Amino acid sequence: MSPILEEEWKNTIQSMPNNKASGPSKISYEMLKHLTGEAFNLSLVLANACLTHGNIPADWREALV
Repeated sequence: MSPILEEEWKNTIQSMPNNKASGPSKISYEMLKHLTGEAFNLSLVLANACLTHGNIPADWREALV
């Protein structure tokens, strides 16, 4: 799988809906939308590492219902 490009990541984050409850991580979509600079870059590196290694932490697959 090819890595996520910066513009793709930015568009994906911006397209996430507002006013949704955060999951177990307590990170809301609005928080992600405000990432800039180093924090944004680190989130992209993390997303690409998950795809490259095929390892998405189990906690990230949980939802509060």
